[in-house]
Amino acid sequence: MDLDWDGRVYEIDPAAMKVLRVLDRKIRFTNGIAFGPDNHLYADASFTGEIYRYDVLGEAAPTRVVFGNVLQPDSNSDFKGPDGMAFGTDGRLYCTVYNQKNVTVVDRRGEVVDRLILDGPQPTNCAFALEGRKLRVTEVGKGQLEEIDMACDGLPLHLPKFV
Repeated sequence: MDLDWDGRVYEIDPAAMKVLRVLDRKIRFTNGIAFGPDNHLYADASFTGEIYRYDVLGEAAPTRVVFGNVLQPDSNSDFKGPDGMAFGTDGRLYCTVYNQKNVTVVDRRGEVVDRLILDGPQPTNCAFALEGRKLRVTEVGKGQLEEIDMACDGLPLHLPKFV
């Protein structure tokens, strides 16, 4: 936790297999990443609990904006932090939080509005099912896949445009 972490976010051209831009660096353990309904890129920092937002489509040199924080205050000294995340069609961000036993729900303003409690303590990723309004969560503490009924679908993933 005390090391000089240099977590980074890159824009990569998968067809040419090269880095186009370094969008950010010096993040304290970069982890989950997703595009939101506003076409901004979101990335999280596991050590701080922060979610960052970047205007990668509108700015040549996007700046880091703190969007929100998903850690819940408590006396638990075990490491916990945001991991995988996905956006719903409701505009909310659904972020797994390792060792916090939940998927934290963040609204468009960056405010925590809900915590979806899980069976296992260590969720690492989540994705919306293609059909059925379900959020599927990988959980490593018990080695299981959990499924949560949702009131919305997931946003489609942004796919690269191959030449």
